[in-house]
Amino acid sequence: MKVLKTLVVIIMMTVAMPVFAQFTTGGKSNGISSSENYLHTGYKGMVDAGYGIGVGDFGVDRIIVTTSHGYQFCPYFFAGVGTGINYYHDSDAWGVPIFANLRGSLPISNTKFAPFLDMKIGYSVADAEGFFFSPSIGTRIATSNRCGLNIGLGYEMQKLDAYITKITCGAFAIKIGLDF
Repeated sequence: MKVLKTLVVIIMMTVAMPVFAQFTTGGKSNGISSSENYLHTGYKGMVDAGYGIGVGDFGVDRIIVTTSHGYQFCPYFFAGVGTGINYYHDSDAWGVPIFANLRGSLPISNTKFAPFLDMKIGYSVADAEGFFFSPSIGTRIATSNRCGLNIGLGYEMQKLDAYITKITCGAFAIKIGLDF
């Protein structure tokens, strides 16, 4: 358990450093021009935190923290890979999902808003081991020319091998995060 807590702290510190580095502007304005497209191509990182409310026969509430890093190909499409920590506090269990992350965005002209569809698909290790799937919808609110605040609603599914049967643990999730 101590090793997992140390891993969480290291991941959070690693992710937080580039986020704070993005706020340095070298004397330039961090304002958003109404005519500028703010979903630039190139490297993009995302950090999300949220809470999942268990649903279904095996629904278990969970605390969710994920990070994804990849490439913004155009204002409409992001692809990357990520990992995270899910803490199932009702059962004192941990899951560490490792996933591919795809996101489609639809920037609204002359505003700082961009609705998105997001999908994370992969495999989770640790106490909760098995197939992982997390689709969500939400909106990105640009906070500067390269950074944004993400607010989303989604579903998180975790398949578990339980003795001789497979169990699906589902949850409706609300997430808030930053991209940089």
